[in-house]
Amino acid sequence: MLILTYVQKARKEGYPQHLCTIIERLICVALSDEFCSRQESSYEYQRFQLLLCAAEVCLQFGNHIGCVRHAKSASELLLPDDSLFFAHILLCRAYAAQDNFVDMRKEYTRCLELKTDYPIGWVC
Repeated sequence: MLILTYVQKARKEGYPQHLCTIIERLICVALSDEFCSRQESSYEYQRFQLLLCAAEVCLQFGNHIGCVRHAKSASELLLPDDSLFFAHILLCRAYAAQDNFVDMRKEYTRCLELKTDYPIGWVC
């Protein structure tokens, strides 16, 4: 929850470097923590959220490779399709930022296949 709060604050403030550095460090510690290595669904979802936060911070700083790495890791977790949608939409954004339209199209198609019941997903 602490990390999500910082990500929301960073978003409101335009992703200032000092906040993003704190977020990156917190995420690194949280992902290396023992609880994130468990395979239970609640832990998988927490790991998913952390990976998406890390990907977003990387994207905002122009670290497209880091963004793709984190988003791909999130997309490989065993979660429902309507959740995995968000990892693939983030991959779309990362590929668009790289002007990689071939992979962007693949990820966009994957988003359409996965679908989502979350209205915010389609706003994204």
